[in-house]
Order: sequence, then structure tokens, then C-alpha cells
Amino acid sequence: MDELPDEAVDHSRERKMLWAVLIINAVFFVGEMIAGWLSGSMGLVADSLDMLADAWCTDSVFGR
Repeated sequence: MDELPDEAVDHSRERKMLWAVLIINAVFFVGEMIAGWLSGSMGLVADSLDMLADAWCTDSVFGR
């Protein structure tokens, strides 16, 4: 089988998808944090922090 080395593979589509996921997670984090803070719901605040952790993990995929 003829396989290309990793250097020759274009990963731009995957990078765009990861950016989309990162942005979606960040938006939901902010929205849930605000909603939880305004309503006094510790459940929403905790879930927003989980979203922040998800965004951080997604960002770590970029190798930063």
C-alpha cells in the first residue's frame, strides 16, 4: 500500500473542525457561567467549568 508520510498529509480540515469545537465550547462556557451566576445555580456553574475543561483539552490537541 502506498501511504503518505505524516508530513505530506494536509490536516487543514481537521484543524478547522478542532477550532470550531473549541469556539463552541468557549461560547457555551461563557453562556452557562453567566446563566448560572445570574440564577444562582451551582449546577450550571459547575457544568460551565466542565465546558472550560473540555475547551482546554481540545486546545491541548493543537500542541500548545
